[in-house]
Amino acid sequence: MYRYLALVLLCLSSPGFGQVPEPVNVNIDSQNFQTFLQWSPPPGFGEEEDVTYTVQYKLNTRRAGIDFSDICVTQDLTCDLSFITYSFIARVKAAVGNSESGWINKAFDPYTETLIGPPDIKASSRSGHIDLIFSGPYIYYPAYTVKEKYGELDYRVEYWKESDPSHVMKLTTNKNTETLSDLDPWTLYCLRVQAYIPGYDKEGQFSSTICENTTDDGRTPWWKLALIFLSMMLFAMLVILGLCFIIYKGYNLHKSLPRYSIPQHLKEFLSMPFYNTPHLPTQPSEDCGESSEQLTSVSVDSEETKEEAPVSA
Repeated sequence: MYRYLALVLLCLSSPGFGQVPEPVNVNIDSQNFQTFLQWSPPPGFGEEEDVTYTVQYKLNTRRAGIDFSDICVTQDLTCDLSFITYSFIARVKAAVGNSESGWINKAFDPYTETLIGPPDIKASSRSGHIDLIFSGPYIYYPAYTVKEKYGELDYRVEYWKESDPSHVMKLTTNKNTETLSDLDPWTLYCLRVQAYIPGYDKEGQFSSTICENTTDDGRTPWWKLALIFLSMMLFAMLVILGLCFIIYKGYNLHKSLPRYSIPQHLKEFLSMPFYNTPHLPTQPSEDCGESSEQLTSVSVDSEETKEEAPVSA
């Protein structure tokens, strides 16, 4: 008799006969308000078997009359709950044919339980300081930041010398930019940052560690000043020596040129002024006496008349 009873119980608990076992490993995974309900197939069933899962939810409030609503009816092992941004209760059951399992319930509050991912950080060195720029974390459904979701967010920065990782310095800011000052020049610093929600006392994940090398502190050391001064003095001396050399070579070149003398008559000519009155011959004086001759003018017509006169007689 006991053998038959055990056989009946085994048949009732086997898949496809009577009630289907409930899904196992039911949990809610959420990061930056991207929330998913996940589970494993009921005992005795594999992922490729024809099992249908139904997921329902309702808001987790004290108000009466709120019923569960279907979200997913699927053969997958996950259901996206990211559109629910308030405290809720989700449940899942399995069905094979006309047989169904019982419900497995999970309560979840995204604001307090979602995992805050790491923010993005950029670092750049400037005059002995390290400038930081923060962004995110981001919510991709819908597309905005965790800070906009909570209304507040701080960035917690941890930084240390790469040569001394045990000495960690910390900085907290609610701005998207910050500057690490009072750093040793020419030193490699490593840092990481996490988001922090003050209203919920909620810490996020740390970003990947990045390292940045500082430069000088913006002040020129005395030995550089001395080197600059000596360089300027050397340059000035070279310029002066170059000018002296050019003058010396020019003087020697002038001395080596042949000398020419100007002839005496050319000197006298050049020494005479060019504005003197031209020399004109003087008129003869009265003492020398007058010398004049009588000029007779004979025309051609009168000569011809004389020649024709005898003919007319």
